[in-house]
Amino acid sequence: MDGNFEDPVVVKAMEHNNYTLEILTQVAMAKRREQLLKVDEQIALRVKTLNGLQTSYEALVNRKIHIERLQLQNELLRRDLEAVDVEAIVHDKPTKTSGKQA
Repeated sequence: MDGNFEDPVVVKAMEHNNYTLEILTQVAMAKRREQLLKVDEQIALRVKTLNGLQTSYEALVNRKIHIERLQLQNELLRRDLEAVDVEAIVHDKPTKTSGKQA
């Protein structure tokens, strides 16, 4: 039928058998239910596979960026620690006035 439900021959055949478009759709789906379920399962499996591939691809592509980001974070932490160490050394040195009390 090629989806042409307005063809006069199709309309006449549907009226002759007391069918509507909804009834024909329901009958067709009922007859092909098992095939439709198999197709649904295949689609779900392919979607799951594609999601896994996308995750792997993104991890591979973003790996360089992630490594660079971690290296920059490590450098910032190293600088922060060096700054804390320098401040601690400066504050620990005794001053001339701090050692003598009046």
